[in-house]
Amino acid sequence: MIDPAQPVHPIPATGRQLERLVDRLIGQPIDPDGLIHEIVLLATLFILGALLWWLLRLFTIRVIYPLIRRSRSQWDDGLIQHRFFRKFGKLAPLLLLRHALPLVLHRYPDLVSVLGTLVAIAFVLTFLQSFSAVMNASYFALKDDPKYRDKPLRSYIQLGNIIAGTIAAVIIISIVFGKNPVYIFSAMGAASAVLLLIFKDTLLGFVASVQLAVNDMVRVGDWVQLDKYGADGEVTDITLTTVKVRNWDMTYTTIPTYSFIADSVRNWRGMQESPGRRIKRALHISMGSIRFCRADDLKRYGRYQLVAGYVHDTQQAIAAYNRERTVDPSLPINGRNQTNVGIFRAYAELYLQQEPRVNKDMMLMVRQQPPTPTGLPLEVYCFSRNKSWMEFERLAADIFDHLIAAAAWFDLEVFQTPTGSDMRAYRASMTHPEATGEDAHHRSAPNLSTPTEDL
Repeated sequence: MIDPAQPVHPIPATGRQLERLVDRLIGQPIDPDGLIHEIVLLATLFILGALLWWLLRLFTIRVIYPLIRRSRSQWDDGLIQHRFFRKFGKLAPLLLLRHALPLVLHRYPDLVSVLGTLVAIAFVLTFLQSFSAVMNASYFALKDDPKYRDKPLRSYIQLGNIIAGTIAAVIIISIVFGKNPVYIFSAMGAASAVLLLIFKDTLLGFVASVQLAVNDMVRVGDWVQLDKYGADGEVTDITLTTVKVRNWDMTYTTIPTYSFIADSVRNWRGMQESPGRRIKRALHISMGSIRFCRADDLKRYGRYQLVAGYVHDTQQAIAAYNRERTVDPSLPINGRNQTNVGIFRAYAELYLQQEPRVNKDMMLMVRQQPPTPTGLPLEVYCFSRNKSWMEFERLAADIFDHLIAAAAWFDLEVFQTPTGSDMRAYRASMTHPEATGEDAHHRSAPNLSTPTEDL
């Protein structure tokens, strides 16, 4: 530790030699009890310090900077960007002052003690700035490295700066009060409760950032969703105390780091790394339009190319089943019979299988869910090959555009809340009862007798 109260070179003879040198420069002896010697020597000392700093600065610009620019390393570029050499170069003039002040002011030991303390504090603060520049340069060099791109580097840099700042504060206190730093750290241990309260968020954030890194829970670039904070977007930065999320509406949400440990977080990285993105949407079928298929229905459905094989094979299997059990075919409720919703469900699944944008190597099905007041849900469950948001939504829209339009070709109605036109049609049907029933349904249904080539 630097003790500013004790001169580094307490040689009075050297001080007297400097005074005689000043006398020769002025040309006549000067009263030793005056301050002329000290003023002249201090001015000379500060000029020498400034000259030393300027020479080091010139050497850095003319020699070191060209060498750095020719290198391929990013770390030394970070040192230039964060002005490490400019900060580190200030240490040399401070060292000169620290060693020369006792020689110049040997007649005033109290003043040497005060100025030495100030120089020592400036030395510690300058060294702290240089260390911080090195840490920031390290972040600059590593943030784009693929090996560290998903690591919370900024958290580690901030932690290193906090530790260095704490050590520097202890050293400065020990310099001011002339105490050993060990005693300062002992006093800090006694005040640990207060320190824990002051640095609570920092400590929680540090523990959380370590857990996030060790367990690989969150990375920079992950799509995360935290409903509690209204965050839904991409992680752009992970620091010691906060995680910054850029939402999809281009706003930013700042979340405490420990919330990623304490609260529920949805991370979509698994989807991004998987071979597909899930489509899970339901089409609600009006249950009043579900019925058994008649012979003419089966003949008509058999003309739909995608489902023709299914209709034929299923009908043969049903016919064999009913023959074995001598089922009365006069009523469709007897035995087994195909329904229009069952054939439509098979059609939807076959449509997905022939869609090239759907990943066939992942789960693919069309399933019924329990009936609801809004109809019978037919849920499409499949995965898009392209996981980008735009292409995913295009595929989902294309699938349901087709299925909604195709439902009427199987005599099915897609449920929706009644609109104004529905109410007008209902009022017209009450005014003209002859337009109700099966005839009205066929007038609103598509022309199902259209030739196959026009489908």
